[in-house]
Amino acid sequence: MRLSRSRVLSLIASVYLEVFRNVPILTQLFILYFGLTYIGITLPAIGAAIIGFGLNGAAILSEVFRSSIRTIDRGQSEAAFSIGMTRSLAMRIIVLPQAFKVAIPGMANFAIGLLKDTSLASAAVPELTFKARMLVSETYQTNLIYFLLAIIYLQLAFGALVIGLIVGLLVALARLSSNSC
Repeated sequence: MRLSRSRVLSLIASVYLEVFRNVPILTQLFILYFGLTYIGITLPAIGAAIIGFGLNGAAILSEVFRSSIRTIDRGQSEAAFSIGMTRSLAMRIIVLPQAFKVAIPGMANFAIGLLKDTSLASAAVPELTFKARMLVSETYQTNLIYFLLAIIYLQLAFGALVIGLIVGLLVALARLSSNSC
């Protein structure tokens, strides 16, 4: 919407993006879980986490996609228009497939960041860090448990990185095979 020709939509998108990209995610989660109760809205912990991470992620990914669309040479769209394509068809057939390839590293980076940020919701939603904290309180083996937790997060982040690399390679191979035809 930030690329929209409508000034109103562009302004709404800009405000949304600035708020959700620049306010720390922990603050957003606290506002959703604790702050909304002051106006009579009570969200379950998991609901607040899903909404918070969803709104934040949408803002971040929209900028990843916007910037990747901007990297595509304007001549690509002009060439599509010259053969009679509409703006929406040119975006769908010409621009977006190329932009998706450019966006892959940003999406992989976001996925790894999101994986790490889920630990912020551990106060309200049981997840790895919360479970580790519970184990520490039961066993008093702080160093061992948090070391193992770090290894688990590293493995998950490495898995997301490998998936991102595989997708990037598949896209590159598809591009090579389409160019050779």
